[in-house]
Amino acid sequence: MSTEPRAAIIGYGDAYAGFEEPKPPLTLAARAIRAAVEDAGLEPDDVRGQGLLTARRPAADHRPQWNNILGSYLNLAPTYSTEVTMHSAGAISMIEHASTAVRDGVVDYVVCAGADAAASLGAYPHIASRESKYTNYTEFAGTMDVHPEFEYPYGVIMPAAFAMGARRQMHELGHTAEDFALASVICRDWGVDFPHATLGHKGRLSVDDVLDSPMIASPLRLFNIMPLGPGGSGGAFIVTSVERARELGVEPVYVYGYGSRSTHEYLTPRANSPYWPERGNLVDSGMVDAAERAFAMTDRDVDDIDLIETDAGTSNAVPLLLEQLGFCESGEGGQFIRDGHLDPDGGDIAFNTDGGALTAGQTGVSLYVDRIIECIRQLRGEALGRQAPDVETGLVYGLGGPLYACSTVAILGNTS
Repeated sequence: MSTEPRAAIIGYGDAYAGFEEPKPPLTLAARAIRAAVEDAGLEPDDVRGQGLLTARRPAADHRPQWNNILGSYLNLAPTYSTEVTMHSAGAISMIEHASTAVRDGVVDYVVCAGADAAASLGAYPHIASRESKYTNYTEFAGTMDVHPEFEYPYGVIMPAAFAMGARRQMHELGHTAEDFALASVICRDWGVDFPHATLGHKGRLSVDDVLDSPMIASPLRLFNIMPLGPGGSGGAFIVTSVERARELGVEPVYVYGYGSRSTHEYLTPRANSPYWPERGNLVDSGMVDAAERAFAMTDRDVDDIDLIETDAGTSNAVPLLLEQLGFCESGEGGQFIRDGHLDPDGGDIAFNTDGGALTAGQTGVSLYVDRIIECIRQLRGEALGRQAPDVETGLVYGLGGPLYACSTVAILGNTS
């Protein structure tokens, strides 16, 4: 446990594209990086020859070595560089790798970036998923994370895989369809004011609206599942050491702790993972261990968290992650939501303040970077939508794959 931050985020930037005017991921990432460098008060030469980490290569640009392509496009010539995958949740792990690099003196600065334009997949046939026969992202994404031999031939697609987990939550933990619906309502309440939210213009939801929406895969209905969009997004942030941030005289967002755990990939082999205390477990996840590792690095605990940003793409994930990240006991996630802890008006935790994936939408793999950028905005008091009051410590959680195959956690704050 340490009271000293692990590293400092000294600048950030973002970029968005609408459905009517798509932009390729490379353009979005480049714009975000340029904005981050300017925001940090640096010059391009300050980050050349330094570090470059990128999230998983975009769905809309599946060229191999995308990290190297981006570095070459911006003439960065990095000495410390890689793509951080760990499924798509690796975007959050960029914070861990960058913090380690600057603490160990490998480089002075690490540029971390990610972008995608999945909704515009068909707009870039010359660079989009060459390995796939699909040109429509919804079609592609529905099958990309199911086992090609033991699941897909039997009709399993991603909504069905997540619905199985939701059913198990209801059976083992007592979560209800009403709990899942309320989670969707809260994300919509937070996200209606975010200017780039895919569903923001649709206005607020009620629990009945969610429960009356079309069934997709029982018990998950249309409004329990994240929409595709906007047309594209990119985000970037620059990590340096705490000492260097102080020398620069900036007011950074500090990195307090981080943790990760990968347990499986497809649904079928999940039960055989050595991580589970017993075979057949479909409720526990690696987010418990990831959160414990992150909190063990700092003197802060869940009672200090003012802000949660997560990429939960189905609303049944919300009560589960509240339990497994340590905010309430197992089986109490639904009650925690009903008690108003996440409400925009009167709640004690700001939650998915841009609406998260359920309202802001999924642009592809960049939705994970979007969550980091939103956390930084809130901690700096620079929200594009609704600003949460008096936030000092935020938790960013990323999940990847069916039933939380990969979990990554970062704890950030604006005080040292």
